[in-house]
Amino acid sequence: MSGSISEETYARGLGGQGRSGSLSQAGGRMFHYTDAIVCGVPDSFIRGQTSLSLATPVDVRKARDQHRVYVDVLRKLGMDVWELDPDEALPDSPFVEDTAVIIGPTALVCRPGVASRESEVKVVKSILMKEFPDIELVEMKNERARLDGGDVLFTGREIFVGISKRTNELGAQEVARAFPDYPCLGVRVENALHLKTLVTLAGPRTLVAGDSPSARKMVQKIESDAIYRYDIIHVTDDLANTVYANGTLVHKAGYPNAAKILTEKLRCPKVSVDLSEFAKLEGHLTCCSLLLSRTASLGGKARTFQR
Repeated sequence: MSGSISEETYARGLGGQGRSGSLSQAGGRMFHYTDAIVCGVPDSFIRGQTSLSLATPVDVRKARDQHRVYVDVLRKLGMDVWELDPDEALPDSPFVEDTAVIIGPTALVCRPGVASRESEVKVVKSILMKEFPDIELVEMKNERARLDGGDVLFTGREIFVGISKRTNELGAQEVARAFPDYPCLGVRVENALHLKTLVTLAGPRTLVAGDSPSARKMVQKIESDAIYRYDIIHVTDDLANTVYANGTLVHKAGYPNAAKILTEKLRCPKVSVDLSEFAKLEGHLTCCSLLLSRTASLGGKARTFQR
């Protein structure tokens, strides 16, 4: 990312705290969510975007079973879950995270790096407008800007934006413009689809990251340029994508050694979810939901939205 982004946004986001500022108090409040938006798995999911060479094709029935468990976990964490019906014309639509970046009362409407996904954005924008009137929608102004939500990592005090196959520097600039109260730092992404493929939040001041050279290079950039300090937990790349919400860490099932590391390092409750079919399309835990907060909540109920 160009220097103008980091200098300008850091100047606005310091708030007098400096590099030693505490994240714990603000972070705990920031990551309490009342609502989640998800999208069902269509039959066309088998044709979703991926750069991986698949040894076995996606099992759509199994993917739906895994998605149901994932959604149930969100409800058990106390969220109202808004479920969009599967759309056969939109094979990537279960990866709803890429359509918007929601921080507090503001939602930046994304322009995904794959043009065919723009219809997904329209659907999510519609539900935000109709069901969440207190959320301010911000449109991306630069037509050349590209942004996937999976490239935006918010820590509670600052924002890291992955410059990747799907997000360009102009997209990162749009993030900085939409959320001027927070410092915004660009991080080059290599050998991964998104920034959050390899680095995610595991607590108010803790990041979990992969242990590959690419992941460690991104962490080195974050540690070097971030305003605030973070505890870093390194695990296998496959377990680096986690969801920290409502005081609980949701991580992938099937990696007992890496899960043991999380158990030893983190005191918060933990839940494991198997999303192995989604991983075949480079999809992970954060990809499958948009999390947000509002004053009134039904407390873990199912909601539906008509397109």
